[in-house]
Amino acid sequence: MFDRTLNLQNAVNRYLDVAFTDLRYNRMSMREYEEAVSGGTLERWKFPEDSLRFDRANPDHPLNSKYTRIRLRAADFLRYVAAGAPDLITEQRLEELHEAALDCDAAVRLSIIQALGILGRSGSASVLDSLLAQERESKLVREAIGEAREGILGLLRPEKSRWIHDPTILAV
Repeated sequence: MFDRTLNLQNAVNRYLDVAFTDLRYNRMSMREYEEAVSGGTLERWKFPEDSLRFDRANPDHPLNSKYTRIRLRAADFLRYVAAGAPDLITEQRLEELHEAALDCDAAVRLSIIQALGILGRSGSASVLDSLLAQERESKLVREAIGEAREGILGLLRPEKSRWIHDPTILAV
C-alpha cells in the first residue's frame, strides 16, 4: 500500500511540474507585452481579430493561440488543484502563480486569479492589488480580482464560490 501511495504522489507531482512548466510556455507579462508593442517589436492583438490570420502572421507571438491554449489549459488545471487539493500548492508554487497572474493573456490571468481566490492565502493580497492597478483590458478580470480579494479576506468560502460549482466557468 505504501508503494502505491508513493507512486501516486510522484505522479501527482509530475503533473504539477508539467502544469507549471506549461504555464511559463512563451509567457510574457502585461508590462513586457506593452513595452514590446510600444517599441514596435510585437504587433498588438486586437479583439475580435481573425485569430487564424493573426497566428499565421505572428507565429512566435505570446498571444498566438498555440501558446495561449497551452498556458490556459495549465491555468485551468491549477485552478482545479487549488479547489480540490490546495495543500499541493506550496509557497514556491504560489510564487509561480503570482508571476502567472501577470500573463499578457486575459483568460490565463482570469484562471490564475480565481485559483488565488480559492486558495485564499494572505500573501496573494498585494499581488492582486498590484494587478488591479495594472488591469486595463478585461472587466471580468477586474471583477475576479475583487472576488479573489474577498476569498483572501475570508468573506468567500470555497464551498460557496461560483468558480468551483459553476461548470460553465470551469469548462474551457
